[in-house]
Amino acid sequence: MRKRSLVILAIVAVLGIGGYFAFQNYWYYVPALIAAIRDPIQPNNEVVWDKGPVVAAAGQAARPPNIILIVADDLGWNDITFGGGGVANGAMPTPNIDSIAKRGSTFSII
Repeated sequence: MRKRSLVILAIVAVLGIGGYFAFQNYWYYVPALIAAIRDPIQPNNEVVWDKGPVVAAAGQAARPPNIILIVADDLGWNDITFGGGGVANGAMPTPNIDSIAKRGSTFSII
């Protein structure tokens, strides 16, 4: 009986010490785990959008172009590879931003 209780005590000690070190290294996951338990992410629901107005082929040329302005806070010119730079000298490429810039218009402040 004494040997069995020593084994159980050793297992509890190892789990306790392991739990302590795991908490010290991964304590920042705790709020997300609590939030996931309290309010779990629901499954995706399909969104059905209404169809826009149908434009006749002749009236399509007179329609003004769609303009999308993308503003990024704290993004420098040298942070994207399109400008010839990139984070870590181009080690972190930004292909999606580059493709948008190559197909569209770019503006800079002089």
